[in-house]
Amino acid sequence: MSAAGAGNRELGSRIAEARRAASLSQRSLSDRLGISLWALDQLEQGRGDLALHAPAIARVTQRPLDILAPAAVGPELHQRGLAGRLELSGA
Repeated sequence: MSAAGAGNRELGSRIAEARRAASLSQRSLSDRLGISLWALDQLEQGRGDLALHAPAIARVTQRPLDILAPAAVGPELHQRGLAGRLELSGA
């Protein structure tokens, strides 16, 4: 497995952990995100566009975006200390 593939699996695992910590089923989270159950399952397996959905997942699960998908945040937000606050502002 490539390093990128392993990283994507790790991010997928983080999404699944955040969903479970928020006491949401896959169906419930997929409905709240407006995506199919299949699409969420793919995300939780580390497939699909994780960065695209990470902000919404962070909002719904009330988890910091930088924990779910650090690459989606970018280094400039980490430097300004805004990464963990994105989900609260709806950005």
